[in-house]
Amino acid sequence: GVPPVLFTDGPRGVVMLNSTCFPSAVVRASTFDPDVEYRVGKVIADEAIAQGANLFAGVCINAARNPRWGRTQESYGEDPFLLGEMGKALTVAVQEEGMIACVKHFALNSMEDLRFYIDVHIDDRALHEIYLPHFKKCVDAGAQCVMSAYNRYEEYHCGENKKLLTDILRCEWGFKGLVMTDWGTTEDKPGFKYGCSNAALCVKAGNDLTMPGSQEDVDAIVCAVGKDLTLGELQACAGRVLEIVLLRLQTEH
Repeated sequence: GVPPVLFTDGPRGVVMLNSTCFPSAVVRASTFDPDVEYRVGKVIADEAIAQGANLFAGVCINAARNPRWGRTQESYGEDPFLLGEMGKALTVAVQEEGMIACVKHFALNSMEDLRFYIDVHIDDRALHEIYLPHFKKCVDAGAQCVMSAYNRYEEYHCGENKKLLTDILRCEWGFKGLVMTDWGTTEDKPGFKYGCSNAALCVKAGNDLTMPGSQEDVDAIVCAVGKDLTLGELQACAGRVLEIVLLRLQTEH
């Protein structure tokens, strides 16, 4: 009786069938008008729901430090305040229509190819003043899902980073929703995936869903229970997924 999470993406509009293609997010940000983004979000949500989706992972709010970054067009530019205001507007609009909004990529994902390899070291002031405030604004606005990033932060992949996902996101900010990994991408090393290189560590850090998920991830988690992972940590992740799915998705139109 548990309804599925039905994912769709698309910062320029829903990437499903015959959906509207809006101007890219960085162009919409040039209006400096969150109401424009709110109205865009309403249409995105309606089109996604009409085509069967219930989770929209198109709220991209990474700071564009360099215009050559390949994902610059998916975000809202380099200013944390503008990133937060536009991201908040899109998040609120999508969730008012009955969808889950997923905010990404948490965090410090502001480079292209190197995002798969880089280990970011940054002082706490820069972290909290430049790279995190827009994420907190979306969380405070009620975002129900956050996607972790590919890169490392202080030696740990963001999807396996307890400081980011538990200490900051859940404990400091009070986030009650679910965290999902970025999509798994296989590197040259067999068995290694950028989105989640170790499923048990993801769970332990507070990551609830490995995407797109595999039997290999399930087996790794089961094997880790009682060793590197407690049953309580696993139940906490499962509980967060169920809470969002059952309480949110069963109230859809």
